[in-house]
This record gives sequence, C-alpha cells and structure tokens, in this order.
Amino acid sequence: MILGMGPVFFDKEISAATLKINKKSLTLNVGDEQQLIIKGITEEEKVTWKSSKPKICKVDKEGNLTPRKKGKAVITGKVSGNTFKCTVNVRNCYSISKNSKLIDVGKNTYSTYSSAYVNKYTYDWYLFRCYLEKLENDGGGTLIVKKGTYNITNVLCVPSNVNIIFNKGAKIIKTDNTHTSKFVASKTLFELVPQSKYYTTNWAKKYNGVKNVKFIGKGNNVIDTKYYYECIAVTIYHSKNISISGLTFKNFNEAHSIELDAGKNITISDCSFQGQKGKNKLREAINLDIPDGYKKVWSKNDKTVNNGVVIKDCKFKNLYVGIGSHYYSHSGDKQLYHKNVVVDNCTLTNMKTFGVQALNWSDSKIINCKFNSVKKQGVAGRGSQKLDITGNTFKKCSEAAIKVVDYQIKKLPRTYPTFLNGSPEEDADYFLENNTFKSNTEDVICKIIIAKD
Repeated sequence: MILGMGPVFFDKEISAATLKINKKSLTLNVGDEQQLIIKGITEEEKVTWKSSKPKICKVDKEGNLTPRKKGKAVITGKVSGNTFKCTVNVRNCYSISKNSKLIDVGKNTYSTYSSAYVNKYTYDWYLFRCYLEKLENDGGGTLIVKKGTYNITNVLCVPSNVNIIFNKGAKIIKTDNTHTSKFVASKTLFELVPQSKYYTTNWAKKYNGVKNVKFIGKGNNVIDTKYYYECIAVTIYHSKNISISGLTFKNFNEAHSIELDAGKNITISDCSFQGQKGKNKLREAINLDIPDGYKKVWSKNDKTVNNGVVIKDCKFKNLYVGIGSHYYSHSGDKQLYHKNVVVDNCTLTNMKTFGVQALNWSDSKIINCKFNSVKKQGVAGRGSQKLDITGNTFKKCSEAAIKVVDYQIKKLPRTYPTFLNGSPEEDADYFLENNTFKSNTEDVICKIIIAKD
C-alpha cells in the first residue's frame, strides 16, 4: 500500500513545481495594461484572482490588472491548491483641469512666477510643464488631462515611464504668441525628452532615450497645430516602447504631425490625421526618418533606423502623404533601412501625393488598408526590401495603385528594391492576386528603372 501511494505523491510534487506566475512584481502606471497568468496549468484548471487593495490595483477573473491610484497591492492567484503572488506598485497619478493651480517642482517655484512669465496665454503651458517635471522627478507616473481646451505656446518635454491620458473632450491647441518679451513660442508641442536633458548635447542615442510612454485619448481628443509653420505635434527620437492612441491630429503646415526617428517598438493606433498645407508635397502625417543632420541638441545624429513600428486602425484624409519616409540615409556604400514596419487596417482618402511612401523599408507590411483617391501612388515602394502588400483595396489612384521601383535622391547612392517573391514580375502577380483594384490608372508597377552598374 505504501509503495502504491508513492507515485501519486510524486506526480503531485512534479505538477506543483512546474506551475509559475509570469510576474512576481510589477511597477505600473494608471492606464497601463498587464495580465497575470499561471504558467503550466491545464485548460481545466481555473485560477481564482484577488487583490489585497482593489482601490489601488484591481484584478479581474482573467488576471487582467487595472492600476487605479498610487500605492501597493498584492495580487494573489490560487489554483489546484497552489498560491501565487505578485506585488504591484502603482506610480503617482495627477489630474489637471482648466482650474488647476501651478505647483512648485524642486527649485522651480512656478506658483510664484510673475505675470512677466505666466499670463493667460502661457498659463496652460506652465501647467503641463510643472506636472511633467514632477513626473520626471517621481521616476514616472500618469497625468490625466480633464475636459477642456488647453492653449500651448511652447514645447512640452515628456520623460520616461509616463502615461498622458486625455479624458473625453480634452483638446490641445497650438498658439503662436506668448504675449511676453521673456520668451517666444516654439515650433514643437510634445518632445520625448526629460526637461532636465533638453539642453544636454547628444543625450539620446541609439534607442536609449525616453522609454515606456503612452498618449491615450478617451474620446473627442484633438491636437490642433493650427497651421503654425513647421510645428510638429509629437517628436520621438531614440525612444522605445511608445504608444499613441485615440487622438485626432489636425492642421499642420510644412511639417509632420508625428516625427519618428530611431524608434523601437512604437505603436500608433486609432488615430486620425487631417488638414495639411505647405510647399513640400512629400511631407507625411507620420514621418519615419533617421537622425542624420537634425538640430535637436539632445539627439545624437547617429543614423539609427526605426525598428518595429505598428500603425493600425488609423484614418488619413486630405493630406499630401499619410505615412512614409521622404529621405533615406546610407553608411558608406551600405543603405540603411527602417525595419519591421506594419501598416494595418488604415484608411487613406484624398491623398495629394502618396498614400504610403515605403522608402528604404525592410521586411515590412502594408495590409488590409483602403486607399481612395490618391493623386500619384497608393503605395510607393522605393528601394523597399521584400515589401509585403496584401489585403488592401485601391480605388482611384491616378498614377498607380502599387509601384515598387529603384530610386535616387540627389547625390545619394541609388537605392534598389528586393522582391518578396524573387523578381519584379512575380511580385506584380502576387500583388494583383492579393489586393483589390478599382478604377486606377495602373494597378501594379514593379520594375528596376536603372540597372545596377
């Protein structure tokens, strides 16, 4: 009898030893999403989850966490007689409204600033600035922007580990006059750099700049640059793990809405882009570029490419170019390529030049999108490497729906595409078979214009 029970006891020990919780400790912000799971359980085994302090961090029956306010909570999962725990620390969370007061941060006594600096035109900028500086000092956290229209004159520096949540009806308007002789308005709204590093030469390089930032729109949230000349809504250099969702970007002039250089693991989703003017008809709403000769003091011009960019469920209307790159870089004889870019389920309507310009993109996908009324090409694959274009609908593209060719800018070495299926002819057939075309001048053009020497 003793011998017979031995294997049963032994099997239970083995089973318990193989079960593990995916996270034993977490530091989260309000607005973050995280799921706890127990690894090694069978489909029949069900985990019971409980939070020690649900007012700080709530957990549902699937292990999904909802951080709610600053503090610490212990999340317990029980399954098959085993207990697992995860300690969750929630960072500070601040809320601002049109009635909020300025706060002091370190040596910056914003609450005592005179009207020579703080006036009705600059107040909203100082309000955002002091709370973003506070979050930098805290090591991160969340800023909730309550309903209202906020007039921003100057650049707002966003540090690492920060979520900015725009409550329903919160709007950002770019204004161009500070009405003070102390400083003039700047040309950028948000830059992903800590305020303390803004004047530090080459502070950000490779992908080691700001990380873990979310811009989250909750409904009817607009960032309107008001056609202010060369004003960029969001500048992202040398950053990783960045998410922008649920925002409408409007009215940019000789500029991009989002400037993305040297980004890694970037997601832009459920956003709208509309309204553009300027002489340069190649400017994109979302620009993928390489830091190579730009004038941001804090950004090193090290030619780092973007790697891992997802743009999904976005709408682009009445623009020159929705998404793309209008310039490319090289290192000696080697071309530099943006890697792993995915444009998924986007709608591009009334584009005055291109829908997507995939210039020097490598191993990238444009899938499940709708292109309607594009003056030149729906997708311009210039020097692209194995560009996958499937599941899209192209309607009324005046030059061509899809065009994948070689390309050259001024004196730069000519950039040549490589083809997903081996040859231009095979890619053309593949694109024709896997996309829908309606009333385009030409559906697909894949070719090498000028042969390599």
